[in-house]
Amino acid sequence: MNVDPEKLNKFLDLLLESVKSGGEFVAEQAPLVIQELIVWKRAQLTLTSVALLIAAVLLARFGYKMWVRFKEETLKNEDSFRWTVNQCWCFWWATPCTVGSVVSSIFCIISTYWCLMVWFAPRLYVIIYITELVRGK
Repeated sequence: MNVDPEKLNKFLDLLLESVKSGGEFVAEQAPLVIQELIVWKRAQLTLTSVALLIAAVLLARFGYKMWVRFKEETLKNEDSFRWTVNQCWCFWWATPCTVGSVVSSIFCIISTYWCLMVWFAPRLYVIIYITELVRGK
């Protein structure tokens, strides 16, 4: 296979030039991309935290009401070995609401942690974000 050294040199010079210009483009655009990432994450994490907090409060409130109602129905019931239909419904609604409230609270705390990091330590957040991208998480 015969390759013309002059054409090969020209091709390699063109390739090197395009790589350099691409590197310069990336270097110019990096600060803008990082700023946009920070703004996006601030909005996303703030809305997520607020939504999870609202869900946790609503579920806790409804679950509490159902537990109070369950207690009232239990005190009304003379036969302590059998549950009435109202007791079953109260228990059926109170348990998932309580568990959902706890789970929402945990996710709200995690989301608030990241939200605070983006608002008060954006450079640290960008470093963590980039390292997670490199690791593939």
